[in-house]
Amino acid sequence: MFITKGLKLLKTINFFYILILSAFIFSGNTDKEATFRLEEEFFNEDIVGYYIAAFDLATGVSNVLMFDYVIESSSTDNYGDDVELFIEFDIKIQVPSIGLNSYTTLSSGKFKITQVYGPLHFRNTDLNLSNTSIGSALIDVVDFSLDDDVNIDDLSSVILQTGKIPNGSYFFDFRLKDSNDDPIEGASISKTIDVYEPSFLDLISPGGDIADSLETSIFSSYPVFSWNSDSCSACSYSIRVCEYNSEEHSNLSDAIDDIASFPLDQSEEFYELPQNINVFQYPVSNASDLEMGKLYAWQIKRTYETTVGVNDNYSPIFVFKIMSPDDIAVESSQSDTDVLSLVKELIGESQYNQLFGPGGQLEGYSVSSFSLNGIEVNEEALKPIARDISDGKKSLLETIIVDE
Repeated sequence: MFITKGLKLLKTINFFYILILSAFIFSGNTDKEATFRLEEEFFNEDIVGYYIAAFDLATGVSNVLMFDYVIESSSTDNYGDDVELFIEFDIKIQVPSIGLNSYTTLSSGKFKITQVYGPLHFRNTDLNLSNTSIGSALIDVVDFSLDDDVNIDDLSSVILQTGKIPNGSYFFDFRLKDSNDDPIEGASISKTIDVYEPSFLDLISPGGDIADSLETSIFSSYPVFSWNSDSCSACSYSIRVCEYNSEEHSNLSDAIDDIASFPLDQSEEFYELPQNINVFQYPVSNASDLEMGKLYAWQIKRTYETTVGVNDNYSPIFVFKIMSPDDIAVESSQSDTDVLSLVKELIGESQYNQLFGPGGQLEGYSVSSFSLNGIEVNEEALKPIARDISDGKKSLLETIIVDE
């Protein structure tokens, strides 16, 4: 038990040590500190998921470039053996999944930097836990401690079970001190890494399951597609639309892998959409025309960068039908039949036959609306009344038919 817990603690410390290295700031010693500066050459703002598989937990070595900083002085005279610096740091985290709903200190510590002989480039790919130097400069860990406010076992468990650091905000604060351990004015830096890997991607319309294609049919050959997903500023989205033919495709996946109606260029798997949208209308150009009476499948793909490479998420596949004039006529006929059946229940079969039967006053007519006690109502509101009349619980006092 002790060995397991110790291993979890070591791996968690190692991983956060790697993140610590992503926000260093340096300057010169007592007489030279104002001449040193830190420049951020590169920081990968596009990474959405931080997976521990990208790091060797024993050493901290990684091939994924996360940052590149350079430390340099405005004068070559300010380098030398007498340069001695201290870096103090604090790491605070906000991780709702383990109960940390506000920033809580995870760890703090101090590093000592000596023998700076020239500009120093440091990248995370050049750093590991066995490092005692960056270029010519020597590094010593003076102090490192974990705060009791964070349950390190909970955090370690989440990281090791999921293989990544949990969604949340990670705040790094660094303060530079001179050789006398006094703070250097203005020589500090803060960096916040927001980790929010998206978890859901749902389609809204048009369409749905194959079994519901009649209920979800549309009239336009230029449908408006809409979907819902959690926020992800560094994600890109793309769409694919393909015809579905039950005689050729055993399921919707077969259809979506077949020839695409959109994008028209078959060398493109999906069509990349503009950033920050969740609604897109089928285009009038660079796409095949969608034909009435046919079924079409569509899907959204979400792409984002992680420390182990590009990750693709796929939405469920929806299918929709574009109604043809024949479909509309059949639906209208079915709707009229349903309405007239309701009328028959309300007024009774004898009166219904007199009005709507052969030679009746309303033969060939359809019903456009209902009103009950002077208030317009729909069919659903009248169905319970029709049942009560059929059961003998209620009776219809008067029926007024208006020819519109």
